[in-house]
Amino acid sequence: MSYRMEVINDLLKALLLGTEKVDVKPLLDRLPSTIQAKIAQLSSEDTETQFLQLSSLLLPYEQAGKEFPKIDTVLAISQEESLMYTANAATQLLATLLRENQTALVLEWLEVCAEKSHIISPEFLPQLLTLSQDNIPLQYSIRKVMGERGKWLAEMNEDWHLLLKSTEELWETGRASQRRQLFQYLMQQDQPLAKKLLLESWGEESATDRLEFLSIWADYPDAQDISFLDTIRQQDKSKKVSALAKELLLRQPESMLAQRLSQAGATLLTLKESGVFGLGAAKIEVHPDPTHLQIIEELDLEKESLHKTFSDQEYQAFQLLAIILPQQWEATLKLAPEKIIKQFLTNKVLHKYRPALVKAIVFHGNQEWANSWLKYCSASDITQQQWQEDALALLPLASQDTLLQLFDGKVLKGLLTYNHLLDSLETFNFPWSLKFSKAVMHLLYQVYAERGVYYNEVDRMLRLAHRLHSEILAHQQEFTPPANEKRETWRAMTGDLFRIITLRTKIKTSFDE
Repeated sequence: MSYRMEVINDLLKALLLGTEKVDVKPLLDRLPSTIQAKIAQLSSEDTETQFLQLSSLLLPYEQAGKEFPKIDTVLAISQEESLMYTANAATQLLATLLRENQTALVLEWLEVCAEKSHIISPEFLPQLLTLSQDNIPLQYSIRKVMGERGKWLAEMNEDWHLLLKSTEELWETGRASQRRQLFQYLMQQDQPLAKKLLLESWGEESATDRLEFLSIWADYPDAQDISFLDTIRQQDKSKKVSALAKELLLRQPESMLAQRLSQAGATLLTLKESGVFGLGAAKIEVHPDPTHLQIIEELDLEKESLHKTFSDQEYQAFQLLAIILPQQWEATLKLAPEKIIKQFLTNKVLHKYRPALVKAIVFHGNQEWANSWLKYCSASDITQQQWQEDALALLPLASQDTLLQLFDGKVLKGLLTYNHLLDSLETFNFPWSLKFSKAVMHLLYQVYAERGVYYNEVDRMLRLAHRLHSEILAHQQEFTPPANEKRETWRAMTGDLFRIITLRTKIKTSFDE
């Protein structure tokens, strides 16, 4: 064994056992004279200090004069690009979007870049690849435009390898959060593939993941899924997963479960003539029936009432009314939605069943009934609490024209809190027209002018920039308040809002410059 190894071994013993048990002084005589001369200049008598000094001198001495290890691996050169890089204006805009952390706009920029058959300028690749690590939609957009240089670079960093994996590999090896994002993305872009992947792995998924995936599936109803959902309802070991499958089946009129519900509830509502010789206005009546108990048990609904205002049979009827397709009553009662709604809002006997009918409209996502209900409420003398309860539930289903009537009529002003209003606005997924965008801005300002805006609401308001019509930029002055203490705060807030819209409008034009 060389003296070097002997000294190193003794130093390791001193490190493990301590300098009280291992004397480091004898080591000095076995060291080269050059090191001994350096150590002689050190005056400390403390053994621990001597140990540290000796260790710190030995390593650089041992390495001095040696050549660095030679690396035989030669990096492969990236293949030549076949597509053009983006124009200078588009490149500068991407730099701005990245600098301002506008990830949603970066995604839009990448999609336009792909449409134009361009690729990203290489200097942006590291930042974009890093940004996409936990963002599956961003990864798929980057794949389209990263070019050969992007593929070459992604191979160099393990954190970027996801961009090189196939969809099937991502599904098999991704983390739970990545797989949920992937399934959501595929349900938007390629439903057959999304469903194929999930069906193949369904038996291996945890109950939590099955519930997450089925919750995403729920937003894309399809009659072809009935067989799969019925199997889950009857066989899945998770009660939550089974219950969700049951809900999805009830929303499919073609399913056997929905048809059994429809048959069982056929006589739940009836029309009774009133007045002498039946000349008065016909009234709707609710008929709780003991025979409903069978479907109540099959659907695992409550058999006993927990409310003082309902008997057991009445509460069973309430629960059935909350899940039966509203259109069924149009056929059964031979009445238009408006007339049925009017009776539920004005008839004292029916009034306690009003929330159930609202629940049914929401449960089945029926826009026609939601529009009719909101229009009637806005034109009727009903309590603020009742209107607010109905509006909060039904606004997300309303059409743009119905919402414009509500906004123009100012019926929402003062009835909804700012948070309630933002909650509703974020659910309006239809393309916002200029007229609708202006109505939204006016309504936001009216609410703001009355009570201001809280800090946590500012970011939520800025998210509306991705929905507002781009031509609203030409109408900014219409939303400028008179000079007062709130004016500057409002201008600062809307300034950020309009800044995002401005950047969004530049995306397409920047590729043409």
